[in-house]
Amino acid sequence: MGLEINGKRINNLRFADDVVLVAESAEQLQILLDELNTESKKAGMEINLSKTKILSNETNKKEIKIDETPLETTDKIIYLGQLISFQNQTENEVSRRIAIAWKKFWSLSYILKQNYPIPFKSHLFNGCIVPALSYGCQTWSLNKTLEKKLQVTQNSMERAMLNLTLKDKIPVQKIDKNSETTPI
Repeated sequence: MGLEINGKRINNLRFADDVVLVAESAEQLQILLDELNTESKKAGMEINLSKTKILSNETNKKEIKIDETPLETTDKIIYLGQLISFQNQTENEVSRRIAIAWKKFWSLSYILKQNYPIPFKSHLFNGCIVPALSYGCQTWSLNKTLEKKLQVTQNSMERAMLNLTLKDKIPVQKIDKNSETTPI
């Protein structure tokens, strides 16, 4: 059971207490889930039904159950901090990452928006904001629109750190020189 990848059958991905089961059909998934549930109980563990979700690309989704309790079917999930879906995955993940980066930016605004030295703010930006924005970017297939969206985000954050607005009409190149932030 599972999917064949490079000549090997893969039916699960595990990291700590997070498990993904992979199957080619709802019937195979039910068998894998029943086995996991049985073995978990033998070890004194139980599957958290509120966190367990089914992500499927089948059009007519069949009900999957654990101990007669139906599991929720969804069209996207977050696994190890990365959005997984079958539609618009990169676009949705970039938008999600931008929102996370802005949340981190505003949580540090008491430093980033105040009168601290630019190199200090730049170091904080590169160490805290850029990783929040770019987490998982190795898996993204970016197009020009998404690249521009990321660049606009960085430019907006740099302007905010320097207490500049678009009305100030200072070119991005001059901001980049002053901010010393790492280009995204």
